Amino acid sequence: FKNMGFLNNNRVIIKVKDSSIFFLPKQPEKMDDWKAKHLYCYELLVPSYKSDKIFDYMKEDLKRYFNLNARIEKRVVKCLVLKWNGDKDLYTKGGKPSIKINEYDDYKNTVIKNEPLSTFIQYGIGSINVGLKTPVINETNIANNIDLTINASLRNISAIKEELQAYGLDLKEENRK
Repeated sequence: FKNMGFLNNNRVIIKVKDSSIFFLPKQPEKMDDWKAKHLYCYELLVPSYKSDKIFDYMKEDLKRYFNLNARIEKRVVKCLVLKWNGDKDLYTKGGKPSIKINEYDDYKNTVIKNEPLSTFIQYGIGSINVGLKTPVINETNIANNIDLTINASLRNISAIKEELQAYGLDLKEENRK
């Protein structure tokens, strides 16, 4: 389930009377009480031959345990779309696959070696920008592993865009379903 990016918070819509039970409180003094009442751990293991049913099982569990109705639907939303202009060859020099994100220096100097571009989107842009309201969509059609170095902070989308241009990549805001 490596490419389950649509489970990021920016791809989830919660429509309930009181959404506060789904989000951490902003006041630190309320955190322990909120966790005691609303924090759960959930793990679902299925055999590989049933992996296509995993979302059905999760939806059934949400209904069974919390009386919540969940569904997956496609909507037209504003996204950050990553595109490749084909001007630069994106490849890897090989070696052990790795991603290094410098969390101690404002997430600057990210180095990805011998990994698919989706790794940068999921673990770089996606996980660092947890509050990012727009999903990031990969429309590069680059299937091979690549090497990529981003010297800008992963918290600064405009700086990331500038760094990506050196690789012939562009990150644009567009509507997608």
